[in-house]
Amino acid sequence: MSIWQRISLLTVALIAIAVLAASLPAAHTAAQSVFDVCKQGGAGGSAVCHAPTGNNISGPNGIIIKVSNIFAWAGGVGAVLVIMIGGFMYITASGDTGKASTARSTVLYAAVGLVVIVLGRAIIGFVITKF
Repeated sequence: MSIWQRISLLTVALIAIAVLAASLPAAHTAAQSVFDVCKQGGAGGSAVCHAPTGNNISGPNGIIIKVSNIFAWAGGVGAVLVIMIGGFMYITASGDTGKASTARSTVLYAAVGLVVIVLGRAIIGFVITKF
């Protein structure tokens, strides 16, 4: 199985998982019911209605999202640098097939890494916001 077949199989599997996860109904917890009552104006003076609603660790603005953003940026910058280095290696190969092959594989693996970083960050964001 070639690398492109593996990448396309992985992409199709990830899309299928995302579609299945999006079609699942969202859980309606008791805490959500309380906040729904607060939004509709009921129990407006209650301390529960003025409590913070976000989770500092796994909420939409939580630590998990912030750390994954930092890793995604660092990995993205690293992958782009490796792509540039691979391109420079390819330009300076001077017809040597071994060097050209190494440079091509460097660019390919860096591009695959960049795709994995983007998909990983998207999956983390999707899971955090949906669940």
